[in-house]
Amino acid sequence: MNTHFLRTPLSAAAALSLSLAGANAALVTEMEYFVDADPGQGNGVSIPVVDTEEASASFELSAALLESMTDGMHMVGCRAMDEEGDWSTSERVFFLLYTPPENLGTGEIAGGEYFIDTDPGVGNGVAIALSGIQDASTVVTIPPGTLSALDSGFHLLGVRARNAENDWSAAERFGFF
Repeated sequence: MNTHFLRTPLSAAAALSLSLAGANAALVTEMEYFVDADPGQGNGVSIPVVDTEEASASFELSAALLESMTDGMHMVGCRAMDEEGDWSTSERVFFLLYTPPENLGTGEIAGGEYFIDTDPGVGNGVAIALSGIQDASTVVTIPPGTLSALDSGFHLLGVRARNAENDWSAAERFGFF
């Protein structure tokens, strides 16, 4: 299972590539994709077939489709039909759709915090020293013992910052395995 993290303004379209291994026993005549729910063979969104022997496709999820989706985990499935009318199994790619919050203003960043999985509330996370930084694009190192102590599986990292006036940003969350 592949997981991709899609952090995008909703005005952008997302490009995904899928390759269907083993679907080339015969020439591919049709390909289709679907998002989240499988509508059944032949009922997905048609993908133009470019290479009938390799069964690979690139396509974009439109900005309109992304705008209609809620933030969170989603799945894109793709399958191919050969010249004999047989459908391949579906190849699925999972992705996290995330819309960053609106800019909450400017000013010097005075501090920040992070949390994993459960938000303890504003000001109650693990403190991050960010004093004097003008740009929120900075690298924060989480102690290795913190991550190695987690159970295996999907987790959320939450991060927020505060300015010199003690105003906190909204928490930004990022999924990881």
